[in-house]
Amino acid sequence: MNYLRAILLTLALFTGSNSFSQDLLNRLNNLPATLIHKAPVFDVEKKYIFSVDSVHKLMYIQDYGRKPNSHEAHFNQIIYEIPLADLSAGSFLISRDIDNSNLLKFNIGTSNNRTSIVQYFIANDDVVAVLVQDFITLGKWDYTAQLESELNKIIQLFIERIPDKTKSTKFTGIKSMHKYSSGRVTAIGLKDTTEELNGGYCFLKSLKNPSFYSGKTSFKSSGLKLAKDLKTELNKINDTKKGSGPAFVYINHAGLIESVFFINLSDGENRKLDLNVLDKFNPGISGSGNVKSKMLLIVK
Repeated sequence: MNYLRAILLTLALFTGSNSFSQDLLNRLNNLPATLIHKAPVFDVEKKYIFSVDSVHKLMYIQDYGRKPNSHEAHFNQIIYEIPLADLSAGSFLISRDIDNSNLLKFNIGTSNNRTSIVQYFIANDDVVAVLVQDFITLGKWDYTAQLESELNKIIQLFIERIPDKTKSTKFTGIKSMHKYSSGRVTAIGLKDTTEELNGGYCFLKSLKNPSFYSGKTSFKSSGLKLAKDLKTELNKINDTKKGSGPAFVYINHAGLIESVFFINLSDGENRKLDLNVLDKFNPGISGSGNVKSKMLLIVK
């Protein structure tokens, strides 16, 4: 019962109608772009985009790599998924770079270092690997007193409202394992034998007998059809200009779409999508039974 109460209180932090929830997301999304990082083809700066899915109680962070001047997106992107129930008062830490104390980093970890932060690695609009670990590091930024102060305010907002007041996170020695790696990626590190991600959903592409949408028989045709149908629904709701982009699609045991969450839409805007008009998937199968599955789709 206490665990359920903690989840409900944490959920209220991010999804309630009070100004605090929006203020926190605004502060997170107003963090400046990072310093320029080396990357294939062209170097990038990173802009972090935060959003919260109230249905599945997850915080998403889009690690958006882009050209510093034109803001053209890099073909490699990362999205982080963090269960709200796994955050505690000790989940946030400001640190200096070990090689340069004039650089700031922002660390987010799980309570008791539970391995539940999912990283989706995207290359050319396709998920090529899925990794889970216990903490992530955002940044780096040039040190300024103003930025350090803003990060401290963000941490205090989290601490004030998160019901778990423990400080059991250790920001050393990352625990990680691969859940999925495509043929385009050589996975480094421990391979997990289970397919489930947060909430008991399997990553769709990891299934030997995966789900396909609307009677299609391949990931490509299935994704193209679903993206087209979702785009049609986006055009029916307000403020659709920011609706294109990464979308998480949740599919139940019977192949019905339970929910869709666009990172670039607010939680309220996502709830306006009419899922009843969408076709169904064939059920995903693992072993001898149907399973729940989820996919990450790039809608343009």
